[in-house]
Amino acid sequence: MVRHIDELWLERGRQVQTGAETRQKKSLPVYAKTKVFQIWHPNMIWGTFQTADYAAEILQQAVRFLEFPNDIEAAVGKLLERRRYLYAGNRIHNVLLGEHALYSNVGGPAVMKTQLDCLLALMGLPRVSLGIVPAPQPLRSGWGTASPCSTTSSFWWRPTRRSSPSPSHEKWATTNRDWW
Repeated sequence: MVRHIDELWLERGRQVQTGAETRQKKSLPVYAKTKVFQIWHPNMIWGTFQTADYAAEILQQAVRFLEFPNDIEAAVGKLLERRRYLYAGNRIHNVLLGEHALYSNVGGPAVMKTQLDCLLALMGLPRVSLGIVPAPQPLRSGWGTASPCSTTSSFWWRPTRRSSPSPSHEKWATTNRDWW
C-alpha cells in the first residue's frame, strides 16, 4: 500500500484537474444504480447529507490544498443533485459518522447549526439510518491511569422504520469489531 501512495496521489490529482464539478458529475450514475448505501465517514458529514454551505466549505478547503480550478458553485450543485436519491425509489441509506464530524465546526457555528438541523431532518426519512461512532476514549485502570491503546467498543445507533423491514438492517452492528 505505501509504495503505491504516489500513484494514488497522482490519480486523485488527475481526477480533480478540471475542477470538482466533473468529479461530482461522475458520481451521479453510480448513485443512480446503487440500492443500498453503507457509508462510514469518521471525520466529516457524508456528501449526500451535506448542506450547500457545508459542502462549499469542504470543497474550498480541497481547492486550497489540492490547487485545482475553483468551480465550487457548480460542484456544490452537482453534489446536491445526489440528494434526490434520498427521496426517490426504495434506496436504503445506512450511514455511520464519527463523533468528530459533529464537532468539526466546518464553516463556523451558523453553518454547523444548519448542518446538524439537516441531519436531524434526514434521520426522519423512512429509509435512512444514522449511527454516530463515539470518539475513542482511554480505558481507565483501577489506579486511574489511562491506557492510550484502548477505545470504546460501542456506538450510538438510531434504527428507523423501513418500508420493507429486513432483520439484517434493523440491527446493523453492536460494536466496532462487528463493523470491521
